Amino acid sequence: MRDYTKGVENSIRQVELDSIQDYITESENLVLLHDQISDCDNILSQMETVLTGFQTEIGSISSEIKVLQEKSMDMGLKLRNRK
Repeated sequence: MRDYTKGVENSIRQVELDSIQDYITESENLVLLHDQISDCDNILSQMETVLTGFQTEIGSISSEIKVLQEKSMDMGLKLRNRK
């Protein structure tokens, strides 16, 4: 039983060392991935700002269209009343 336990411990230790080596080997890729994620986050933030501005402008245009429709209806009514 002790031999089995030592074998398991050695296997676990070896897996741990292999995992550490994998992390070290991939560390450069992890840094690149982090940089890419940061760049994407910045781009998405800029897009959000642009889209929020666009949404505000569309809301303003919608309000202007409503005002113009009301003026058009008033002018149409005045024109009919003159006839």
